[in-house]
Amino acid sequence: MAALMVTAGCGGDASPDSSTPSPSERSANGQRYDQLVKEQKAEEAAARAGRGVLYSVGGSAMYATVTMTTPTGSQQKDVDLPFRGGFRFNFEPGQPVYASVQNQTGFNTVACTIRANGVVVSTNTSDAAYGVATCKGTS
Repeated sequence: MAALMVTAGCGGDASPDSSTPSPSERSANGQRYDQLVKEQKAEEAAARAGRGVLYSVGGSAMYATVTMTTPTGSQQKDVDLPFRGGFRFNFEPGQPVYASVQNQTGFNTVACTIRANGVVVSTNTSDAAYGVATCKGTS
């Protein structure tokens, strides 16, 4: 009866097992996991209570007119740029959301972004004089 012996790693420098994470990698992975759990819980809570939709307005123009859908219709607002905050509404899941931002000056840019539960649904920019940036999606 013959025996076969296999040796591995003989004669070379031993290197750590690359599948074993370092302490700092374990810590970073744990933080990412904790963040994902937190985000999932927030999304589940938002799904139970409708979808939180945030319309954000930006750009380098001085003034803009914002038109947006709401859960019960639409609204139009004149804003000075830069505009801080945004417009927040609670929509039922799957509802259409829309925003347009019209530059009220003859130069610079306007922009819109729609977020549903913190996730960007749509974003757009216009650099035309009196141009319109339009965003649309689903809550």
